[in-house]
Amino acid sequence: MAIIALSVFPIFAFPQAKLLNPDGTQWESNGKYNCNYLKPRFSYLVETTGAAHRDSQLMTRILRTTYSAGIEAIKSGNYYRRTCLSASYDRDWVVDATTNYTAPGYPDIVYAYSVARSDNPLTDGYDVYWFTEEDDVTPLVEGTCKNLFQNDPYSYLTDASGISDWDFSEATSFQTMFSKCTHLTTLKLNNVNCSKVTSIEKMFDNCSALSSVTLKGNFSKLTSTTNMFNACPELQSVTFDGNFSSLTSMANMFSGKSNLTDATFRGDFSKVNSLQRTFQNCSSLTSATLDADFSSVTTLLETFKGCSALSSVVLTGDFSKVASLQGTFQNCSSLTTANLDTDFQSVTNLKSTFEGCSALTSANIKGDFSSVTTTGQMFKNCSALTEAVLDGEFGTALTTMIEMFYGCSSLESASISNDGDDSDVAIKGNFSNVTTLQNLFNSCTKLKKVSLKDDFSHLTNIGAFSNCNALEDVTLDGTFSELTSINNLFKDRSALKTALIKGDFSSLTTMESLFNNSSSLEKATISGTFPSLKKMNNNIFVNCNKLNEVVINGTFSALTTMENLFNGKNALQKATSQVHSPP
Repeated sequence: MAIIALSVFPIFAFPQAKLLNPDGTQWESNGKYNCNYLKPRFSYLVETTGAAHRDSQLMTRILRTTYSAGIEAIKSGNYYRRTCLSASYDRDWVVDATTNYTAPGYPDIVYAYSVARSDNPLTDGYDVYWFTEEDDVTPLVEGTCKNLFQNDPYSYLTDASGISDWDFSEATSFQTMFSKCTHLTTLKLNNVNCSKVTSIEKMFDNCSALSSVTLKGNFSKLTSTTNMFNACPELQSVTFDGNFSSLTSMANMFSGKSNLTDATFRGDFSKVNSLQRTFQNCSSLTSATLDADFSSVTTLLETFKGCSALSSVVLTGDFSKVASLQGTFQNCSSLTTANLDTDFQSVTNLKSTFEGCSALTSANIKGDFSSVTTTGQMFKNCSALTEAVLDGEFGTALTTMIEMFYGCSSLESASISNDGDDSDVAIKGNFSNVTTLQNLFNSCTKLKKVSLKDDFSHLTNIGAFSNCNALEDVTLDGTFSELTSINNLFKDRSALKTALIKGDFSSLTTMESLFNNSSSLEKATISGTFPSLKKMNNNIFVNCNKLNEVVINGTFSALTTMENLFNGKNALQKATSQVHSPP
């Protein structure tokens, strides 16, 4: 029997279809079988299992035959497409009638099949034939769509969007609904009531051609999307919009879907607790919108990691419980701007958030950063970055900022202080427990001005300025009481013109080669408390041939020598020194 595969199929094509008796005569509407009652209720379709079914496998095949094949099916008595239309009556009667046929005042169970009026059914419509058959007894009436389209005739189905018109109000499961539909490309469920659906697992199992899915409506009982798109390598576009208030996790949902280009989530996702790696390595994803209630999400760990085509992202929903932004946009090499316009009030981890975003020019993140413990590698290798705004204050939980701006070769100014300023990067808060700034600005080759002004009382390693060859102005002004060495800190910074080192350096024992080969240095100020520093000699200013002003002022109670400190500094015009011991 030949079968037509249809890309659009309005199931039960009323009103263009007419009701006919099996012999082809017009069905007399006598009030008992009013076609208004025959509008399909999808959730009551007869299940494909059950030993009592004489033709159980045929009873839920929703397909249409060609005209010629359909007529032959009628003549032979092999009614190819059948479904329980009596299910359009109220549920209690359906259960009773399908059990014992004794419900008074109601017809026998009515089965039907459709035959295309021509070989062009989308234009010419269908004839709907009906019959009753007493030996088809006790069919199961369940709210499940399991394997509904799995049979061989559906392997060529391309568009199932027409089922948006079906009544899903009693459906409980979409599990494996389109299993084996290897040609299915599109499904749009718009404004549907699926309020009793709890399972959607493997809904598209083996749908190897599926490219576009829209789920819009009430899915308030759905708890999981696990494995939903596992076997859909061609997936390009997804939209989830509506009530998904029982969904708990979307972790890894689209991970590795290399053809996915856009994703939109709107509505109520208030029980989702994880978006971990949801879009990881979706290398074709260009835009993503998460404008929804995600108030239970605790992690955005690597959510968009490896989305190398991502250029636009909108996070405007409720992310108030997110603790981790670690690697959220790592290696999103096409991302140009990032405005996270939501309040990340619970965030603790900002490690590698934008690492490898080589096209990122500006980033704006709003949040309460008082619980953040690390910003390590946060903007590492963001080589196009010219502005980063962290709209919030860091607190004493912060311990490491290692490599935070490593390789940000377009940055020109930066400030880390208790009150911020107007620099390209202005980070404010309390930094008293930060232990390392190692490679903080390493290879920021356009960085001209840096200011560190605050309490850095637990800092043991500063090493922040390697390969900052354009650095002109540096200020270290604050409490650096555990820092023991600033050796080579500004060595070979040939563009450096002014340097201020001021504050509490009570544990500092050495500053060897501090400005070695800083050939443009014009003014240096070393001021504050240095009770452990034993010597200051000529190697501090080796080859600083333009040095014309030096200020050394403060407490140097252990200092034993300043031998040759300014030897050979022919450009030196002003030297001020007030070196004294504490009273």
